[in-house]
Amino acid sequence: MKTRFQERLAAVSPRLENWWMRGEQKNPVLLITAPAPHASPEPETDDLDAWWFDADFALRRWMHRIESQTYHGAAVPYHYVHLGAGSMAPLLGAPVEPVDRHQCRVRPSMRRIEEVIDLCFDPTHRCYRAVRDQIERSSALAHDHHFVAPFTLGGLADTAAALYGEENLAIDMMDSPAAVHRALGRLRQLWMELFDDFQRLIARGGNPGGISRLGVWAPGSTLCLRERFARLISVEAFRRYCLPHIEDLLAVTDWPSFLLQGTGMLRHLDTLLELTDLFAFQWDPPPQRSRLCLWYDLIRHILSEGRAVQLTAQAEEVDDLVQHVGARGVLIVVRDATPDEAEELLSRYGD
Repeated sequence: MKTRFQERLAAVSPRLENWWMRGEQKNPVLLITAPAPHASPEPETDDLDAWWFDADFALRRWMHRIESQTYHGAAVPYHYVHLGAGSMAPLLGAPVEPVDRHQCRVRPSMRRIEEVIDLCFDPTHRCYRAVRDQIERSSALAHDHHFVAPFTLGGLADTAAALYGEENLAIDMMDSPAAVHRALGRLRQLWMELFDDFQRLIARGGNPGGISRLGVWAPGSTLCLRERFARLISVEAFRRYCLPHIEDLLAVTDWPSFLLQGTGMLRHLDTLLELTDLFAFQWDPPPQRSRLCLWYDLIRHILSEGRAVQLTAQAEEVDDLVQHVGARGVLIVVRDATPDEAEELLSRYGD
């Protein structure tokens, strides 16, 4: 007898696989979660240190969240393990300061790029242990229950900038290019080791396919890479320092995507579109211009290049979005929908 998890996965996987393949779509793929009726309150704590680093509390909170939601469209239960930071710098010893329940602030801990070149990984560091313990314990509970999304290790330049400062990295790209290449090479080695470690743990769950940080299921391993530091550098510098490593990191997964975060990244979009194995882009607009209607030209451009898009939208934005950009290649994560809004959207766009 199939479990509810198995039934849901069997129902949604054909649509998501077709979306990844850029097949024909009558309707956009919608991922919608809504509060379950009569769900109990989520576990709470005012201790931000415990919120981020106590594996017992974090796992209890996420399992409660999974059980307290209803899943609509192509949404599946999943656990995204993270520390509110966009790179692997916390796992490599950068000081971490919890800001709130959504993010942590990473403080640079090095003064010179040579320190990055000589960096040694400490497997006893509390950030690494917090992340690894959560992934390991969540994966032990995951079979036929939920997916586990790996920690977002981020791009190599993001990690270098977090370790010793954005300005320092930008200056060294001009003044010490050989040292920058060596530092990024060392970070690439550490990235691969950490990624392989986390993937081995996740595989213990025995669930088919993989899941991204947004909850997008893929028929194989998947990864959404970001390189936010690139907003500060030219296209030439991006090609020189970032692009070769982006190609290497994307190659370790079957279904890679790339996060375009903010307008500063858009100067590099056409360079990224040259990567024929990059299947999808996630667009994350700046907070002051967050409405998707401001970005229809951008979305249409990505779709016209034969790539899929992942978008986050409010329920009231979906109809106008589909009217202006179409359905093929479009996946929409609908946040904060009520059960009624979810039902209305699926009555129009469900298959």
